[in-house]
Amino acid sequence: MASFPFPPFPMHEMTKWEWVLNNPEWVNVLTTSLFAAFTIGIIATQAILSNHAQQRQNMLLQYQLEYARMRSLNIVREEVLALVSKLRRCLSLVKLGSGEGLGWDDMREAVYDLIDKVNSLDASIYSGYYDGWCGTLRGYMDDVFEAVKNDSDVDGGTGPCPTAATLAAFDEAESKWSPLDIAVEIKTAIRMSGNVFYEKWSGLLPVD
Repeated sequence: MASFPFPPFPMHEMTKWEWVLNNPEWVNVLTTSLFAAFTIGIIATQAILSNHAQQRQNMLLQYQLEYARMRSLNIVREEVLALVSKLRRCLSLVKLGSGEGLGWDDMREAVYDLIDKVNSLDASIYSGYYDGWCGTLRGYMDDVFEAVKNDSDVDGGTGPCPTAATLAAFDEAESKWSPLDIAVEIKTAIRMSGNVFYEKWSGLLPVD
């Protein structure tokens, strides 16, 4: 009986992908590599996010420190401004009362308080761009104090009111140094330090 050979199976060259699939060890290698790449990607992303969060935290901390410093300087400037305003009010009252001694004790106390405050100022309080007021204030303060001191020398510090010469010295000091302008300059320094601060940080602070 004649036998008929089976036709040969068609042969084709294996692709690289088929070859990999037919070799389990390479499947494991490929799977491990993909998992490792995925893990590295996650770690890198977390590192980037962590670095961004750290930069944000550092920036917020710097903002808080600079804000605290700005406010502390302005608080002292406000205290000086209050004493300047008090001295101006007391001087006006003294001149209004003329020979009656109205406000004379309060005025002398205001001078001494202002001197103590200005002499204790840290240089950072008056070293800003808008802090030219301090030199003018010292000149005014020294002239007023000299007038008060000379008046005390005349009456031994017990006179109920300033002398005419003392009142004239007050007028001269006000004309020379303009305490009203000094007060305006201090207010400007307070306002502008805040403006400069907010202009600096308005474009830097991170927005959620």
